[in-house]
Amino acid sequence: MIAASAGNHAQGVALAASTLKVPATIVMPQTTPEIKVTAARKRLRGQTLIAVNTEANSNFDRLLYIYERAEIGEDREALMAVTIPEKRGSFRKFCRVLGKRSVTEFNYRYTSNTNAQIFLGVKLSDGNMERTEIIKLLKKKGYSVVDLTIMKWPRRIYAIS
Repeated sequence: MIAASAGNHAQGVALAASTLKVPATIVMPQTTPEIKVTAARKRLRGQTLIAVNTEANSNFDRLLYIYERAEIGEDREALMAVTIPEKRGSFRKFCRVLGKRSVTEFNYRYTSNTNAQIFLGVKLSDGNMERTEIIKLLKKKGYSVVDLTIMKWPRRIYAIS
């Protein structure tokens, strides 16, 4: 369950998620009054509540972006930039190295006649350990890899436990 709210809706979703024992991620603007954040936190035991650093409520077209940051924070996705050769078959070879992992995001940038830059999101089933394994595997196969997962995304995050 995913919701974006400045207070009342967040509390309702938090209560429903806790009652039904389903995972929930709730996104709240940083400007949400602390009393509403606290109320949602009390109802959302063991779940995730994120307060986003914005001056107003987040537009729902930005919710996917926020949700993706939550996936990263929960160690369910890895983001990386990888340099591959700019030649026929390079991308196919790269995909074979990745194996049957789910690609959650992909962007290709031609950088020169010899190299291309890939921005890549990969779904993780084994968290940080799997991310480390993927990066080691790619480097072992000769790819230049920059781990973007550990970048700081939102400024203020509330973890409910």
